[in-house]
Amino acid sequence: MSCQSSSPSCAECFGATLERQPEYADVLVVGRKVGEANFSKRGKQALQALLPHLARAWRVTRAMAEMEVMVGSLKLVLDRIDRAVVIAGPDGEIRFANQSADRLLGLGDAIDATHGRLCALRAGDTTALRTLIARAAGTAATAKLFPPGARIPFE
Repeated sequence: MSCQSSSPSCAECFGATLERQPEYADVLVVGRKVGEANFSKRGKQALQALLPHLARAWRVTRAMAEMEVMVGSLKLVLDRIDRAVVIAGPDGEIRFANQSADRLLGLGDAIDATHGRLCALRAGDTTALRTLIARAAGTAATAKLFPPGARIPFE
């Protein structure tokens, strides 16, 4: 865990590998400046105990960054589809709507997105719509697509 530094301002440093891949390695290096007190044995032990947790946090952070790139790519693809695509949570909260869905929801006829949640034009239909969404969220169900202007049955 100890390393030598060629920097004249670094008197002592400790490092560890957080992640090793065939093409790279991510390392953590902790150093102290010339003139500062040496690292204590307790401080070195504390860093040693933290390293597995830091390595895991680093891997999770990298995985999340990769997922964010993938999500961005998927959003671009979904925005190019000429059909309305809405991803909603079980309570009807809109988590994603492509450009076609935004245009359709903006018409304000039949289905709307009031306060970021899907709702129907008529209050009674909103209850039925949200029941269908909640039921679909609990399964691998998919909704049937209807052409623009078609009356959507809620039963």
